[in-house]
Amino acid sequence: MTQSPDKRAYKRVDHTANLSLKTTDTENQMIQAKMVNYSRQGMCFRTGEKLKIGQEIYIIIDEFDPESDGPEQNDSYTGYIRWSEELGTSMPGGQYGYGVQYQVPVE
Repeated sequence: MTQSPDKRAYKRVDHTANLSLKTTDTENQMIQAKMVNYSRQGMCFRTGEKLKIGQEIYIIIDEFDPESDGPEQNDSYTGYIRWSEELGTSMPGGQYGYGVQYQVPVE
């Protein structure tokens, strides 16, 4: 495994998809999000909800397609929030970007 120039172990692929998220804090509530990019080891998404670094997260791909060669080939992923960024947009309540590391890397 070689590292990419930005020190990531796996190449990130720009890709947008609608997501629904659950956390241990929001088990009965779905959080809407938008994927920004993905790799074998994780993904980046944006949402208006504030989440905690280290928090376990369950990600559901809204446009699941088993024939896809992108992240939609799996209907869901489980992982952990590894970083967050306040995006400071004009949306009410703000907008946040998050990086998730999958529990099991995608083959």
